[in-house]
Amino acid sequence: MLGSKIWMIIPFGAALNLTLMIPGQPTTILVSQVLFCGFCTLLVLLKRLPIRLKITELEIWVLLILLCVGQAYLRNPVGLNIFGGESIGARPYFICFGTLITFLFLSNFKVKAVELKFIIILSLIAGSLSLILSFTGYLIPEFGVWFGAASLAALNVGIEQNAQYGVERATRIGFFGHTSKLLALSVSSFKSPIMACFHPLWAPLVCASFAFAAFSGYRNEIAAVGFTYLVGIAYRGGIRSLIIANSALIVALIVIAFVNAIYPLPANIQRSLSFVPGTWDEVHVKEAQDSTAWRVDMWKDAILTEYWIKNKLLGDGLGITQQEYDYIQNLKFNRSGLGRSQTGKLTVQQEYMMATNSYHSGPVSTIRTIGYLGLLILLAAQIRLAVHAHRLIKKTRNTEWFPTTLFVGIPLIWSPIFFVFIYGEFGTAISFFLLGAGMIRLLQNSLESATIPTK
Repeated sequence: MLGSKIWMIIPFGAALNLTLMIPGQPTTILVSQVLFCGFCTLLVLLKRLPIRLKITELEIWVLLILLCVGQAYLRNPVGLNIFGGESIGARPYFICFGTLITFLFLSNFKVKAVELKFIIILSLIAGSLSLILSFTGYLIPEFGVWFGAASLAALNVGIEQNAQYGVERATRIGFFGHTSKLLALSVSSFKSPIMACFHPLWAPLVCASFAFAAFSGYRNEIAAVGFTYLVGIAYRGGIRSLIIANSALIVALIVIAFVNAIYPLPANIQRSLSFVPGTWDEVHVKEAQDSTAWRVDMWKDAILTEYWIKNKLLGDGLGITQQEYDYIQNLKFNRSGLGRSQTGKLTVQQEYMMATNSYHSGPVSTIRTIGYLGLLILLAAQIRLAVHAHRLIKKTRNTEWFPTTLFVGIPLIWSPIFFVFIYGEFGTAISFFLLGAGMIRLLQNSLESATIPTK
């Protein structure tokens, strides 16, 4: 039915952001990529999608990253563990390769400029559907068992644990964070966030974006919403607006802290805001600090020892040895334990996270996979992609395509800072970079020959 408009399934699947509880547990964006690449192949065979590979700077950066991943694979080849090989873990390589094919197809697409507006429309439809399904599944686990929302209920802390701490423990609701970022991005694309705060229709959306981020219980979601609004303010109002926004933010935090002192806010919100000074309960502040220290201990052990990362210059690849796999399986049985593991340095939980390359740090995860050299290339590629997004946004200023380029470009602009200083994982970063580069190339191709009239 979509025909040559099959590219639209990519932003829809990304905004839907659900995990399907079927064998393999694929995400909606992964399913979208499979459908997209499959139908694009048919279009090429039917000569309805001419392939004219154009080598630009983005293609060169993609090639360099591919070489980094390729050398890591050749030095540490992995299989599917069906022939008794010594190494396993080929799935991440398949996902990386599939995302690369998605980029190649997207970078060759050239559509009518008016069709680009569907990026925002489809993302909003999918985001709304995701929130409805996830929230329903959160309330009714039997309903959410098909797409993973039911598992979120397990994050709630029992009454007996609350009694142990003497205060309500902070829970985490992941899908609220996804909704908060989509709301912030939508507001920033169509309206100056500062002006939106004084608009009767836009102001509730701004408040809702921060509320969803706070109720998610994740500090990084608050940071993501903040970065989105700051970049949006910079493009809509310049430096003066940024100064005003920062001043207003300080006042807002003071008011929230004052309210919390009189009427304590929910534990989720206090934990989300615990990284800034305030009147937050000490339990939530300490819990957040312990969480940070928990991660820092992993990073130190990974970087300063040779146990977890064998080759820090070129990385150890995405796979694991059979010995490491067996070790992970043994840790699974004790993952909930808080005692020390076999090494005597870290807890069982920490060693399980490190063994599965879940460092909660973009740089450390990248060093583990493609080494320091690969980290430098990936960071440079992310920065250059942000520059291309910036140029595209500047080019379309005062045009009808300005909101679309903001919607696609804003996350790409703040992602390098977020990846280094807030949160990141190598696999997620690679997919985000390749899909982001593909969307930028799609916009460049489609707006290149379009007449861009001034409003």
